[in-house]
Amino acid sequence: MQHLKGRVAVLVLLLFVAASAQASVIVFDNLGPDDECSTSSMGWFGTTVGGVEYQIATDFVASATGKVTDIWAALFKDYGLMGNVFTLSLHETEVTPPDVPPLPGAALWEETHSDILSYWEEDSSPIHLSVVDGPILEAGERYWLWAQTTDSPNISATWRYNVLGDMGYRAEIVPGSYRQLWPDQVRYAFRIGVEPVESAVPEPATISLLALGGLGLLRRRKRR
Repeated sequence: MQHLKGRVAVLVLLLFVAASAQASVIVFDNLGPDDECSTSSMGWFGTTVGGVEYQIATDFVASATGKVTDIWAALFKDYGLMGNVFTLSLHETEVTPPDVPPLPGAALWEETHSDILSYWEEDSSPIHLSVVDGPILEAGERYWLWAQTTDSPNISATWRYNVLGDMGYRAEIVPGSYRQLWPDQVRYAFRIGVEPVESAVPEPATISLLALGGLGLLRRRKRR
């Protein structure tokens, strides 16, 4: 009897541990060791004195299917400018003819943050955002990470390039149009983490049913 009780207890414990140990899967990552990124960039974005708003998007292809839980992005603000409010968003890719380069499409997720950007001259790590209710990315599909800021009278923030030589597309955007869209010499530095949508790890409800089933076996054994 005690032997059976022990087995059921161990089984339930292992199932709970497995469920809690489910970790994020990285579906794109071009940051170097210790989150290293380049100290150079051409990806300034924000608003100019003339009121023209610049936004910068960079593309990536998801390596697995899952719900976005974490984003690391090498975003920094310009030294001497006080603006520090920015919006980061994820976009699907617009359907275009085969001879047209990929373009950012509809937004899947968007968050605005303030007071978390470091000055780009400083040796700082990329920002890390924990995403709540993130979108589901499909393996093999192209997406865009889009950055914008509008709280400064001048260009106020920048993307840093990666140090791995990873190349992709980037788009410089003004409201309603694309000023430039070109293959990037070196793609901007970022990492995307997801929670797998399909998993062999049982859900909490399934674990509860297994636990109840184990208790039922114990009672039945006791009656005999």
